[in-house]
Amino acid sequence: MSEEQPSPVLVPPDQAADAPRRASAPLDGGDPVGRLAAALGPGPHALILLFCGAGGVPAALLRRAHELFDRAVIAGCTTAGEIAETGYAEGQVVAVAFPASSFAVETVLIDPVDTIDSRSVIARLQRARQSLQHKAECLPHELGILLVDG
Repeated sequence: MSEEQPSPVLVPPDQAADAPRRASAPLDGGDPVGRLAAALGPGPHALILLFCGAGGVPAALLRRAHELFDRAVIAGCTTAGEIAETGYAEGQVVAVAFPASSFAVETVLIDPVDTIDSRSVIARLQRARQSLQHKAECLPHELGILLVDG
């Protein structure tokens, strides 16, 4: 007979150091990634997701993200509009940071998406999941995120 697990305590993200954090910054203002880094906090972060308007994430923005979040995996996609702290917005870059204290990451790029070899993709996903289970065995939960751009 198994022991009953205690109910989880739900803590608002603003109060939980190990919860994902989010921030947004105007794309046309000075150093948007610097603003994001200041708002997201010091990290270390396992994953940074960037969401940006239809013009796409500029290469300079990605370079700056890699400079400031050098230990994090960085991924993202374009949007038809951003959902920021004040609601729907345009011309913003939105970031979600997953703290390394609570999250481990494996990524699989599926490209091109219009000619997917499903057996190959399934095998790659299974390998990524096994690798993640091995390196993050102390983390009790799993989360999958699929971003499709284009």
